[in-house]
Amino acid sequence: AAGAPANAEKTKNTRERERDRDRDRDREVWEGARQVMVDFVQCVPMVDERLYLAVSSPARAEQCLGKAFALLPMIEEVYSPIWDDFGPLHLGQIHKCVKIIDRTIKSEQEKKIAYCVENRSDLITNAVFVLGCYRIIVRNECPELIWKDISDLRLFLQGYRDVGSCDSDFELNLLDCWSALSRAKSNDWLDRIDIHEFNHYINPLEGSLNIIIPDELVAFKAPVSLGGDLVFSDEGDSRTFSPQFFGNGVFTDMNVRFVVRLSPSQYDDREFEDSDCQCKCENLEFEGLLPPPDVVSTFFHLARTARESGGSVAVHCAGTGLGRVGTICALYLMASYCFSAREAMAWMRVTRPGSVVGDEQHLLCAI
Repeated sequence: AAGAPANAEKTKNTRERERDRDRDRDREVWEGARQVMVDFVQCVPMVDERLYLAVSSPARAEQCLGKAFALLPMIEEVYSPIWDDFGPLHLGQIHKCVKIIDRTIKSEQEKKIAYCVENRSDLITNAVFVLGCYRIIVRNECPELIWKDISDLRLFLQGYRDVGSCDSDFELNLLDCWSALSRAKSNDWLDRIDIHEFNHYINPLEGSLNIIIPDELVAFKAPVSLGGDLVFSDEGDSRTFSPQFFGNGVFTDMNVRFVVRLSPSQYDDREFEDSDCQCKCENLEFEGLLPPPDVVSTFFHLARTARESGGSVAVHCAGTGLGRVGTICALYLMASYCFSAREAMAWMRVTRPGSVVGDEQHLLCAI
């Protein structure tokens, strides 16, 4: 009986040593597995057998893939969220990425090419997106074929969601965006949009203006009367523009005939009408998520009237101009150019990131 406590203590110590040994062994197994995952470079063919998506850092890919592969020059374009949104790269970014891909494929005739991307779903998604854009823009391939080719990758992709602050219950996918791009290409918009002009005005410091349809439809941030000779005013990281900023130069170059506002204005219509562009202001304010039929009909009439005379329409609402502007522009794309609702929303986000918000997405799909 006297030896029982000693034996119990010995047994306890033995069990603790065994548990520690098991824990150390498990740790070694896990570290080994982790290292294997780090060392592994997953390559997925994306363009025939010439260009591969490599989920890896460039340094690791170069070490593992050897001399048979050339690495695509670093593409640093990423989606810049407004709030909690995630979307496709905008048209200027797409243009830049496709040029890099095309130039590399033409210059590296003797090697396969690896497009390296970190193991993050958002980066993988937009890497696959731009590779699909290359196949559509340069190789004239069908979006449905590309979507089929990436069937094994879809589990790793992230859906595109709106800028709403609450949890999103609606997503666009790559096929929606590729189909929109293909439809725009068939209308010659990709050739007619001045990409340097697009990149200039999409900058929040240069107007927050977006070309939706070349020579036909532009969307821009709501202007505000600033008084005097001021054409813009900075407050923190935000810049506000006066009607004169757009009317004396920008809208003249774009041949804007009508300025359409969808919410109460903070300027006098005469500031546009007396500017160099001499465009006419139209008030189409409305309440609710979707514009009522009379607003839609009037907007379509103005856009088509401007188009027939070789001009364009510029549209804004209040604030960022993503909700109402995005929705009425999407409706115009659907009615005038046979875009599906999902394609129209996708094109809006390629040209004006963040467009169409919340229940507007479901309502457009229900039309």
